[in-house]
Amino acid sequence: MAHRRGRRKVARRGTGGGWRREAAEGLLTLARAMAVAFAALLAMAAAALAAGDEGLANQLAAAAYYALVTAVASLIAYEALAGSQHNQRE
Repeated sequence: MAHRRGRRKVARRGTGGGWRREAAEGLLTLARAMAVAFAALLAMAAAALAAGDEGLANQLAAAAYYALVTAVASLIAYEALAGSQHNQRE
């Protein structure tokens, strides 16, 4: 019998909730992207205001606000899912 080298597949027990983990990771990714979008939109709003275009600055600031709200809501949902995963492990 030949000896096989390499990794053996080991079945993990008690790691259920795969969809929850993936959803939580997706929410965290969304929150990070929205935080970056918030910063970029707010910087563009400041530049537009400095250039004298108050209407565009207001629109960009409003879009930045919505990006920030989306980021915070995503983080709250992430914590809810991550917390439920942590409670299942205990």
